[in-house]
Amino acid sequence: MCGMAVKPTLQLGDPLLRARCQDVRDTSAPQLRQLAGDLSDTLADWVARTGYAHSPTTWEVWDACPSFSVEIFRKVRRFTWVDVSYQSPDGSQHSTRADGELGELLQHEIDHLEGVLAIDRVTSITAFMRSEFERRYRSESPYRP
Repeated sequence: MCGMAVKPTLQLGDPLLRARCQDVRDTSAPQLRQLAGDLSDTLADWVARTGYAHSPTTWEVWDACPSFSVEIFRKVRRFTWVDVSYQSPDGSQHSTRADGELGELLQHEIDHLEGVLAIDRVTSITAFMRSEFERRYRSESPYRP
């Protein structure tokens, strides 16, 4: 879709990261389609540059976020799967059960909608990494190339 673009990512410390999102009242608004396209382009750009109802069980996963400049990884606890209902840009309703990497990503993004950051879900104060992450844990991460 033309006119879409990679947008700047809010960084840790920006108060908008703690704000809850507003409900969408008009799913046919052209601005919504533009926003969805821009978000898709921005996420695709990040992936290209970096290589990167719920279950009763959880797992620990190394989490990264463009809002942390992808320099700080932290280990968080996530549900092993989530059921997600969503509305696509054309207004149709869908639902899916997501597990593994997609499940973790959706939980991360849903947290953003609620003003919750991955840093709020860190499993331990010692579960932060930078270069040591690359050396020690890259192979077990969903952000591996």
